[in-house]
Amino acid sequence: MMDIPHEGSVSRLGRSTLRTLLYFDIFSYPLTLPEIQKFSSINILTLNELQQELHELEKTGLIFKFGYFYCLKDDEAMVARRVKGNKEAEKYLPMAQQRATFISRFPFVRGVMASGSLSKGYMDEKSDLDFFVITEPRRLWIARTLFVMYRKFFIPRRRHKEFCANYFIAADQLDIEEKNIFTATELATLIPLCNQEMYFHLLEANGWMRDFLPNFRAKESEGLGAPTDFWLKNVLEKIARLFFPTQVNALIMQATLLHLKRKYQKLFDASEFSLALKTQPHVSKVHLGNNQKRVLTHLQEKIKEFETKLSRSLTHA
Repeated sequence: MMDIPHEGSVSRLGRSTLRTLLYFDIFSYPLTLPEIQKFSSINILTLNELQQELHELEKTGLIFKFGYFYCLKDDEAMVARRVKGNKEAEKYLPMAQQRATFISRFPFVRGVMASGSLSKGYMDEKSDLDFFVITEPRRLWIARTLFVMYRKFFIPRRRHKEFCANYFIAADQLDIEEKNIFTATELATLIPLCNQEMYFHLLEANGWMRDFLPNFRAKESEGLGAPTDFWLKNVLEKIARLFFPTQVNALIMQATLLHLKRKYQKLFDASEFSLALKTQPHVSKVHLGNNQKRVLTHLQEKIKEFETKLSRSLTHA
């Protein structure tokens, strides 16, 4: 786990708080008091304890407070941007529910969650509606391909950003292979939209995330996340089971892997390709920007930069 090293009088809670703010500073996203607690790397018993620590950090000039928000830059425009993005996200949530219900009606889809910007409560003109999809075991590539083909041929290109299902995982292997602060944060911010039971199974399979985010609590969807049934889906699944679906699923995966290699392999080295375009029997991930590597690299750079600032601040305190 990457953290702020011990420097002078900064407490363990203070170092954890600074790391949390550094992570979200990558996205120019100030945090509220409860959010800092949620994403802290250490267990925080009370908000009052955290608030006192934030007050001490604010006095040293290491952090800044604007209303209810804390950040590392003396830039109130960041707060205005966040508030505007939060309001946009509220508007997009009903659409996300509709799109998730639509995705859930494809054969062998067993759960759909909002991910990406919307799951962080932020949307702007550049944001997509991203979805995390759980499928029946040994049917992932059938489900994914049916959705991808429908999106390509029946959904206008201008609306493709409303249907970005870029992570599929099979219900019998829900453990995320990469275990780090990026994947822990992505899991912690998922919003269950179709089949909340699968959401809880996913969290149970990834209990390691609490090593990074010990204050995390699962979301109660308040009416969202109900299982979605559909008569045509049931019929198509019964038909598909008659035609060697396990073998067909494996063939589709191999064909997809060949297609991805022809199209994108030159953009990545071998390890980066397998991370950004994960293509395995139980998981499919297409992140051309390789956000995981980019964010973790950026975080390490920001921590090193902040070490220098922290040392200077404490030297002159």
